[in-house]
Amino acid sequence: MEAFSPSTGCRHLSGQPSGRVAQRVADVAPVSSLTPGLGGRPGRASLGLGERSPLSDMNGQADVHRKRSRRCSDPLQAHLEEEEDDGGDAGEAPGSVARLQDFVCSQSNLPPPKVLAWSFEQHLDPSMQVLYRATVSFSVDTSEPLHFCGGWQVSKRVAQRDTAERVLWYYQRRGQLVWAPQQDAEGTCAAPQGRTMDDQTADSVASLFDTLAERKGRPLIEDKDFLWNVEELHDLDRNGEKIFRATLSVLLDDKTPRHFCGGWHSEVTAARDDTADRVLWFIENSGSGLGQSDDSDKTVLMYVQNQLQKLFGKKLPQGQSVWTWSYESSEADLQVFRAVAHLPILDKRFVGAWCRGKKAAQRSACAKVREFLDSEVCSGEQIWVSAR
Repeated sequence: MEAFSPSTGCRHLSGQPSGRVAQRVADVAPVSSLTPGLGGRPGRASLGLGERSPLSDMNGQADVHRKRSRRCSDPLQAHLEEEEDDGGDAGEAPGSVARLQDFVCSQSNLPPPKVLAWSFEQHLDPSMQVLYRATVSFSVDTSEPLHFCGGWQVSKRVAQRDTAERVLWYYQRRGQLVWAPQQDAEGTCAAPQGRTMDDQTADSVASLFDTLAERKGRPLIEDKDFLWNVEELHDLDRNGEKIFRATLSVLLDDKTPRHFCGGWHSEVTAARDDTADRVLWFIENSGSGLGQSDDSDKTVLMYVQNQLQKLFGKKLPQGQSVWTWSYESSEADLQVFRAVAHLPILDKRFVGAWCRGKKAAQRSACAKVREFLDSEVCSGEQIWVSAR
C-alpha cells in the first residue's frame, strides 16, 4: 500500500523495512548501464544471494577514516567526496554526479549557492522491494529551472547516478552545452479580463496532438509516436483521496524519445491536460527546434509581407513598414499571448487567437492577414480603393 502527501512531499509505505536496513542492502548493488529508448528504463541492478560487496577491508579501513576526517563541513563538497570514494581506485574517473555538477558550474555565469537540487521518490515493486527515483533541478544560463527525472533503482545513490548519467547523455546527444529560451523584443499590452487557466488547458491534449500531427504530416499512432503513463496514489491530506499524475513519452523529432511529467490532480483528464499544456509550452519556448521550425515561420511571414509589399510598396512613405506588430498577454498565464497585426496604409487591425507563446500568436494573426489578402486580391479593386 502506497500513499503520498503533497504538503510534505513524502510517500508512505506500509510494510516497508527499516530505512537503514533497506539502504544498507541496496547500496551494494552495482550501477547498471543506461539504455535510452521510448518507455525504456535502465536495467535494474540485481542482488543475488551470493553477491555482496564489502564496505572496507583490513588494509583500506584506516584510509577510509582518514578521508572522512579531512572532509570539510560543506555538505555538498562532502557528498562529492563520497562519490569519488565510491568510484573505485584513485585512477578512475569521478562519478557521474560530480561530472554533472562540474558541467553545470562551467556553464553558469554566476555559480548558485546550491548547484544541484535533488529530490527522491520511492515505491514498492511487485516483489516487495523498495525502489527509488531521483529528480535533479538546476539552471544553466537561464532563469528557468530545468528538471530531469531518472528511472526506478534499488537505492537512492544508484538512482542519483542514473539521473546524472541521463542528463549527461542528453546534453551529449544534443551536441550543445547551453540551453536558453528565445527572447522576444516585442513588448506586451494590457491583458484581457475574464480569461482563466481552465479555458487554456481544456483542449490542451487535442491542441498538442494537432500540433505534432501537423509537424509529422500524418495522424499520430499510439504506442508508436506517443505513450501515456498515469500514476495513482492516495493523498493522506485529503483522507486518502486518489490523485493522479500523467507522464507523456513522445518522439518529437522521430529520433530521441522525450518524457514529460505533469503535476498531481484529482482526475486523470486534468492530469493529462496539465502534462499536455507543459509540452506545448516546451515546444513553443525551448528554442530547440522541436516545434514548428523557424524556416517554416519565416516562410509564412515572408510570403505575406511580400504580398503586402507588392500591393502597397509604392504607396508607402519611405522607411515605413507595411505592418506593425503588438502583443497582449493574459493575466491568468504569462505565457499566453494574442498578436495584433496593424496595416497602417489600410488602417486595419488583424487580431489572432490566444496561443501559448508569441510565435504561435504571430502565426495566428498572420493567417488572418493572409486570408484577407486572398479574399480581396481576387478582384484587385477593393484593396486599392481602400488604400486611396
